[in-house]
Amino acid sequence: MWSELGWCFSQVLLWRALNVSVRVLNTFKSMIVDNDILEDEDSFIFERMKEFISNEEVQSFAAAKQLGIHIERVVRLLLLQCLKIAETEAYF
Repeated sequence: MWSELGWCFSQVLLWRALNVSVRVLNTFKSMIVDNDILEDEDSFIFERMKEFISNEEVQSFAAAKQLGIHIERVVRLLLLQCLKIAETEAYF
């Protein structure tokens, strides 16, 4: 099938890797945008997501840049929530 398209084996492997990367980016975006998937305790995963989107092969996608913006926004919101909770607890 691939040889009919004129692709060599290394081109097929690259295409598969890029296809998987796009699927992972879309999955991560869904996890972040849908508020009911991740809990506050899952915040450690954002660092792993940042590592993935900073990968040389992945960072060329516009979706990776957008995902980075979403991650930063969610991390800031979580930090603000933690600060508000800490302030509230300090009064008691």
